[in-house]
Amino acid sequence: MGLGHCEGLMEDDVYGSIASTEELMMVKTAYASDGVVDRRILSSIITPTPMDPLRALQIKWCVNGSAPKIVSSMMKKLNWVLSKNAAIGYAQTPEVCWVCHKNQSSSLLPKKLCRICRGRVCHTCRKPQELCFVDLHSRKVRKYKLSFCKRCVHAAHYQRTLEIAHDELVEENPWAPTSFEVEKV
Repeated sequence: MGLGHCEGLMEDDVYGSIASTEELMMVKTAYASDGVVDRRILSSIITPTPMDPLRALQIKWCVNGSAPKIVSSMMKKLNWVLSKNAAIGYAQTPEVCWVCHKNQSSSLLPKKLCRICRGRVCHTCRKPQELCFVDLHSRKVRKYKLSFCKRCVHAAHYQRTLEIAHDELVEENPWAPTSFEVEKV
C-alpha cells in the first residue's frame, strides 16, 4: 500500500506490477533496476484472463526490492507497440526529420530511423530506449538499445493498458525478441 502521487493511470500502475511468469518478473526487474536478484512464483491463486487481464493474485518470493511500476508499464507498452510494429505514421520525405521537419540531408547529421514508424529522426527528436527481451534458450533477460521518435514513444505511452494486457495473454510469449535488428547494450 502506498500514499502519494505517481504519473499515469491506475491501470498503468497495476499493469506495471503484474508479472504472471518468472520471465516477466525478470523483465520488470530489468526495466525498473530494482535490485531483485532472485524471484519465484510460489502459487497462482487467480491468474489473468483475456476478459480480465489485470486481475491476478499470486504468492511471490523475491530477494531485494520492488519495482517502480509506472516505469515498467511504460517500457512494456513501448515493447508491445514495437512487437506489433504498430506504426503511428510513415515518413514520406526521407531527407527531413519525421517529427520536427528539420532538413536531414547534411552528412553531419545522424541518419537514425524510428524502430516503429521507420521515419528518419534528428538527434533532438530521437528517444533512445533500452527494451528488454527474454532469451528463450537461456531464460535470461537481454537489453537492447533502440531508437524511437518522440511521436511513437508518446503514442505508446497512451496506448490502452487493458487492451495490451488482454492481447499479451492471448499471445504465446510477448517478451520473445521479434525479427527486427537490435543493438545489444
